[in-house]
Amino acid sequence: YFTVPLKKASQNKKISDIDISPIYGEWEKKFIKTLHQVYGKAPNFNNVNDLLKDFFTSDHLTISTLAAQSVISVSEFLNIETEFLYSSSLKCKGSGEDKIINICKHLGAKEYINAPGGKHLYDKGWFSEQGVELSFLKSNIPEPSYSIIHDLVNNNAFEGLEDFVIE
Repeated sequence: YFTVPLKKASQNKKISDIDISPIYGEWEKKFIKTLHQVYGKAPNFNNVNDLLKDFFTSDHLTISTLAAQSVISVSEFLNIETEFLYSSSLKCKGSGEDKIINICKHLGAKEYINAPGGKHLYDKGWFSEQGVELSFLKSNIPEPSYSIIHDLVNNNAFEGLEDFVIE
């Protein structure tokens, strides 16, 4: 885990309205140094290092652009071809799982696949009642997964993503 310094963050603000603080302008360099210290000897660190440096040293003004670009960058690195949309561009109402369901309906999606951390946030029954099947990714990698960075630098099985299943 890492912390990104934010400027006037509030749970009442939209993520797209939360700026990254300029006060801590060196946080990216410190984080890259920490990654080198923690993962520098990992088997695939050299393969992933350029991705991490390019991403973390880019000028991200808001936490939403940082978060979105992290997903896009990793997807491109793993050769996952998909279209990404900002939910703010869809003008769907609601919050939390209701907003996700409204986005799925707006896009005509019948299934929503989420990271395993969403299991405690989202109700499969509620999604089903709304006509959307809710599934979660599960890793078949035997060691615990701390983050996508941890997985990328320590595992060599990302070519086809066969180590991940939908449950």
